[in-house]
Parts: sequence; C-alpha cells; structure tokens
Amino acid sequence: MHNRFLALVGFLIASQTAFSQTWTQTGALSEMWGGVASSADGTKIAAAQYMGSGFTPGALYVSPDSGQTWKPAEAPAEFWNGIASSADGTKLVAVAYADPNWNQGPIYTSTNSGQTWVAASASIANWEANVGWMSAASSADGSILAATVWHGSIYTSFDSGAAWAQSGSPQENWKGIACSANGQILLAAANSDYDSNPGLVYLSTNAGANWSPVNVSPAYWWSVACSANGKFMNAVSADGLSVRSSDGGANWTPNNLPAVEWMSTACSMDGSKLVAAGVTSYGTGPIWRSTDFGATWTLAGAGDGYWNSVASSADGSKLVAAQGGYAAGPIETWNAPAVLAIAASAGGVVINWPASATGAVLQENCGGALGGWHSVTNSAAIVNGANQVSLSCSPGAFLYRLSMAH
Repeated sequence: MHNRFLALVGFLIASQTAFSQTWTQTGALSEMWGGVASSADGTKIAAAQYMGSGFTPGALYVSPDSGQTWKPAEAPAEFWNGIASSADGTKLVAVAYADPNWNQGPIYTSTNSGQTWVAASASIANWEANVGWMSAASSADGSILAATVWHGSIYTSFDSGAAWAQSGSPQENWKGIACSANGQILLAAANSDYDSNPGLVYLSTNAGANWSPVNVSPAYWWSVACSANGKFMNAVSADGLSVRSSDGGANWTPNNLPAVEWMSTACSMDGSKLVAAGVTSYGTGPIWRSTDFGATWTLAGAGDGYWNSVASSADGSKLVAAQGGYAAGPIETWNAPAVLAIAASAGGVVINWPASATGAVLQENCGGALGGWHSVTNSAAIVNGANQVSLSCSPGAFLYRLSMAH
C-alpha cells in the first residue's frame, strides 16, 4: 500500500466569514428578547420576544439559517419569556409570563420548526392562579418538557406539550431550568423563596417526580445548564455566583468568573464547552466561554451588551446570544473555526469536521498545486455530531481544507 501524506488546512479564505471567531449581529430586530433556543447543529434558532416598543406584548421568531434571516411565527402576541427546542429543531415550546392583559400567560408548542403553534391543553385553568411562566427545557426528542413558574411550581409534560401536570417541586420563585437528553435529569434555579430570601438550585433524577436541593450556597440563582448525560452542570446567579459540577450535581466548584449579574448559561452536549452571559448593575455586561469543562474561562469577544439569553449547538461551535436584560438589543451569533481531524482506517483514512459547519465543502489538492483545489465527491455521513468522510489511499501528497459552497 502506498503511503499517503495528508495535510489538514484548518482555515478558510478571508472572504469566507461564516466560520469566523467574531460575533455577528443577525437580522433580528433590536428588541427586549426573553430567550433563545438552538437546534443541535445550530442551524435552526428560535427567539422569544418579551416586549415590543411601548410595552406591548412580543412575538416569537424563527430562523432556519443560523440567524441570517428571521420571520415572525404564527403565534399570538404575548409577553414571551422563554423558549426551548428539540435537538433537530422541529419541536419547540415557548412560555409567556403574561398575556396582553397581564393575566396568566400561556404555553405554546410547535412540531414544525415554529411554522405553526398550538396552545397547551385546557388544563391550564387548573394551574396556580396568576402563573408567570419563566423558562422551559426540552429533552432531545422533544417528548419531555418542563417549565418553571415565578411564585409557584415546576410543571412537566411527557407528550410533547399536549398535557401538563405539576411536578413534585417545592413552591419557589423559579427561574431557569435545564434537562438531560432523555429528560430524566432536571436542574432548576430557584431565584428566591416567597419571602424574597435567596434561593437554591434543585435537582430531579426522575423527570420531576422528586426534587432535592444541591449543595450550593443560597443565592438569587438565575440560569442553569446540563450536559446530555446529566453529568456536567453549570449554574449562575443574579448576584454574581457561578458554579459547576462534574458528577451529576453531587459536588460543586466555583467558576473563576467575575461577580456580574449573570443572566444565562449554556453548554455543549458533552459539557466541555460552557458559556455565561450577564449584565452589570443594570448596565451592559460580558459573555465568557470555557472549553475545558469550566476549569478556565476567557472573554468570548462579543463586547458588553444587555445579554439576557444564550444557547449553544451540540458541539459548542455555534453560539447565539440575545440582549434584552434591562434594555432592548440585537441577537448575535458566534461560530468557531471549523477544524478538520484525520484518523487512519482500514484501507484508507477518515476525515471529520463539525456538523454545525453548515455550507462547508471538503476540498482536496494533490501536491499543493496552485489553483488545484476541487471538491471531494465522497458523501459525508453524520457520526457523533460530526461530518465524516472516508477516503481510500492513493499515492501522492494531498492537502485538505473546508470551503464554502457556492
């Protein structure tokens, strides 16, 4: 067998900005955004607008192309406060703090990527009086949903939102919630109790049937994140605390982050990549990232903003962040450089790159000839969140890169 030298070119030409490391303002309007959600590959994004101009109720928006274009969804005007997505982006759940008359807000679901929406069942009349929905979480397949209430309980659904029931949670001023891929592990942030004392972070390992507080200090907890297997977790508070767990919530370690008013956190599917966004003293604040399970953190480069919500693709290579904490602002996206990886296989090699690098085409150049790049014709398969192409060995020196499709 001939030896084959393969050089992996992990960069793109300057004009191809789709995979840059800078944040890009999307086509969404500058609004008071309540929450954002992302599909696993980062292509489908949904956003919940809390409030429009003149303190009017907001709308739901969806983007099919990683935030490049947006359109309002066919959902009623409400004070939308949170939104969550299944892994494939087809199933969505959105919760509203209040309706246009400032009465109890609704829950709506979609099974077609936000094209159409339906209200939750009539059992809403049996829920607690003046329920103000705060946030939502979804299992990977969208079958198990959870929603938190300010001054109330946590509710769950096991049929993609058709029916809802009160879980076994205590009565608190609940804020953020996250869940494992199978929906069995739920992590929820209690901002405070009914007397406005600092709250705790609670954990359920049986889809909400039972809840127990984890070993963290009382704080005004605001947002939580959970890996797909429920092992890695992150929690941030509005009074500056940020902690992480690598053993399913049994033990917690402080993150080395500044004490700002943290509004949102998210993580990759495996929990290795974390992001936290916040504001400072009713002003603009930063976004920070970690790529080593929270051991170290760096500024994400987004610049200060009124960050209110952040979401991540499954591999952590795509982020979306929305402003709206205390003031209106845009929605921005961030894309990590698409890096190629190579491994030997029987009779050839396998080349991988992130599945979230949508629009990228694998190109090959024999011997590094000027202008000798051409697209690889072998089909790519999605394996463990990555595009994978198998190539047989042939003599010669070959270079590989990713390029944007034209």
